[in-house]
Amino acid sequence: MLRRAFLAAVALLLTGRLSRAQQRPTGEQTVPEVLNIQGLITQVLRVATRVEDGADQMLREAVARQFRIVEVPNVRVRDVSPGKFPDLLVGQGNLSILLLTVLEVAKTAEGQIIVTRQAVERSLREHCPLYPFC
Repeated sequence: MLRRAFLAAVALLLTGRLSRAQQRPTGEQTVPEVLNIQGLITQVLRVATRVEDGADQMLREAVARQFRIVEVPNVRVRDVSPGKFPDLLVGQGNLSILLLTVLEVAKTAEGQIIVTRQAVERSLREHCPLYPFC
């Protein structure tokens, strides 16, 4: 069951990336808009059997803090130097790993995926042992 959940999550992530790849970004869009960070979170949460109230918002806020400030700056695409683009791709890859960790930690013994605040916190700590100071 976990394997199916991961395959579903990966399929959703890839589908989201392919659809964005078909639309050319403009230099006026911000980097988070082009990478569609919030869209990736939504797609992964759709895989869950149930999402506890507040857990999705907690995950969105943590991602916004970690990835927009450190690895994915909230600037226009035209303002990013060409040498910075590899860092942006790494940041997006780290986001996928974090989201898959959330699904793995949220899996119950019965095979359901129930995203709770505790599951999000455990995932963030696994992803960044010094959380919330990442």
